[in-house]
Amino acid sequence: MVIGIPIQHYVYTDFTGFMALVDAVGGIEIDVEKDMYYTSKADKHMYDIDLKKGLQHMDGKTALQYVRFRHDATSDFTRTERQRIFMTELAKKMQSTTSLFKIPDILEAIAPYIETDLSPTQMLKLASLGFDIHVNDIDQQQIPPNKLLTNELVGSAQVLGVDVTKLQSYIHKLFEEDAVSSETPSSEGQN
Repeated sequence: MVIGIPIQHYVYTDFTGFMALVDAVGGIEIDVEKDMYYTSKADKHMYDIDLKKGLQHMDGKTALQYVRFRHDATSDFTRTERQRIFMTELAKKMQSTTSLFKIPDILEAIAPYIETDLSPTQMLKLASLGFDIHVNDIDQQQIPPNKLLTNELVGSAQVLGVDVTKLQSYIHKLFEEDAVSSETPSSEGQN
């Protein structure tokens, strides 16, 4: 296990499931930071990207273009940052416009496109817990962080690598810091 965290449960989906989720919540507002264009014959142009800079209401198809685009100076790192931005906006949208009564309809819309070891009851309970999360307070991290990345030669290809022991230590420290900060009483309201 690379990151050293046991996986208790999983939900797996593909591009179609992602698009179905975004459509089921009525789309997401995203401020696209620049024009994004990419085309590929390999997938018969099914997943081409053509977005213009500016605030947009994205349906599932345009949202997928946004989170997939990686033709930036920092490639996948910029793409994963974009994905974190999108997931934060998706969570905010679900909290602000979705009631517990709509959750079953959303789950039904995406059910054909997901694989999970969670029961429908567990999924509903998790969804209802999501209403209590303060989305803007979620600590987001790039794993592995840039400081732990190494350049390696695999065959004739340059690839990024990471020392697994250092990565696991880094993650362990993140969770320790989080546990300590959540146990420390706030000084607000104290005299």
